[in-house]
Amino acid sequence: VIKMLSQRQTSSIMQCRRLGLISRTASCNCKREVSTQVQADYCLDLVRRQDHDHYLCTLLLPRPARAAVFALRAFNVEIAQIRDVVSEKRIGEMRVQFWRDTIDAVFKGEAPKQPVALALAAVS
Repeated sequence: VIKMLSQRQTSSIMQCRRLGLISRTASCNCKREVSTQVQADYCLDLVRRQDHDHYLCTLLLPRPARAAVFALRAFNVEIAQIRDVVSEKRIGEMRVQFWRDTIDAVFKGEAPKQPVALALAAVS
């Protein structure tokens, strides 16, 4: 099944295995599992690029906890960068409201199709 995955998905899975986000024996025969790994990889990359100190600290955590912490740190990055990427106050307020609604949806089991939201839903 790994042969059928794209090169990017395969490298994402391998990176997640190296970092202990998934076990070395985890199968990759389910589209949802691959999707979950891509979301975890997205969170890991976002934290590595935007919050490198916390990325390094998270690598010191026990392997079972890393996926959840990377999802939370990625959420933190998304919220923290709102002020930096918007030019109008109203747009920033809309982004904050999106994340409020997203967190509510995650707890209801209806996460929107946004990588960080889906990663949070996967670990909640």
